[in-house]
Amino acid sequence: MAEQESTPSEKQKIPWSKVGTIIGGLAFVGMILFFIIPRYIDREYTQLEFLQFSMTRLLSFNKEIQGLKILLNDENISDSSQNITLFYVRIRNSGTIPVLKEYFDNRTKYGIEIGNGKLISTPELVRSSDSLYYTDVFSEVEDHRLIFECFIYNPDEYFDIGFFVLHKNGDTPTLKSFGKLANQSEIKLISAYMADNKRNIGIDDLIAAIIVSIFITAVICRVIKLAINDRKVKVIKEKIARQAEIVELLERIKSE
Repeated sequence: MAEQESTPSEKQKIPWSKVGTIIGGLAFVGMILFFIIPRYIDREYTQLEFLQFSMTRLLSFNKEIQGLKILLNDENISDSSQNITLFYVRIRNSGTIPVLKEYFDNRTKYGIEIGNGKLISTPELVRSSDSLYYTDVFSEVEDHRLIFECFIYNPDEYFDIGFFVLHKNGDTPTLKSFGKLANQSEIKLISAYMADNKRNIGIDDLIAAIIVSIFITAVICRVIKLAINDRKVKVIKEKIARQAEIVELLERIKSE
């Protein structure tokens, strides 16, 4: 009897179990390279940033109080639909290496821009990690901008400032950072809450999440494939057993 030739579909059948194993292995290696190992390697980087701790509106009246006067430069604020907001901001190097003075470009100033309001009174240096070093921190103070002096910021060194912004009652004053340095294309202004909770998801975290997802998917596919193969083997064994019973029955009939 001539051997039965295999069909084209059988010749081109893809070994999915092997493919799943290879993908799972590569994903596992990638997870180690891109996610686990970098967590234990100290990366050197600067990260000068502005952290906004609070924004407190100082004047809040449910109804008009007769005879109440709040004067600012001889103007009664309570009658002029204006308000005052107190900002508390920290400037900190959250990186692993110092920010040096030469990292700043003399042509590029850095600081905070105020929107929907204007600065009133002189901003105050509230506290710092080194009270002897961080003294005169302001280079220029304008109605809508605060510009800072160039300092050496060692890792985790900081100073805090507080300032008042006058604005209309219906407006919310905003802060926006500006400036850059040698190792940073921008100096971000973020909330202190986000900073304490590890802020933004980095690209390495995104890559790690994708790799972990691929690894888990590959493992699941592998398990499903093994389960399907086990089921096929069981069915084949059952068919062989039934065929053996039929052959045995035919032999008995012939012998009779």
